[in-house]
Amino acid sequence: MRQDVLEVRFDALERAFVELRAEMREMRADVREMRAALQTEISELRTDLSGQVSALRGELYDTRRWLMTMWLTGLLALLAILVELSLRT
Repeated sequence: MRQDVLEVRFDALERAFVELRAEMREMRADVREMRAALQTEISELRTDLSGQVSALRGELYDTRRWLMTMWLTGLLALLAILVELSLRT
């Protein structure tokens, strides 16, 4: 009788162990899928971010050129005013 009880319990433990291994395999597969999805999203974000950085860099250089142009224009206008004043006196 004792042997039968031990065999039943041992069989139950073996089934539980097999089920646990199956669940572990499913979980590993889910983790692999999630990792692949995250890597895809990260790659897309990296591409999008690098594009945005390039666009911002271009805008910054355009703004610098515009500011330099305005500064030179103002400087030339000031120089023209000073030349005009010096010619009148």
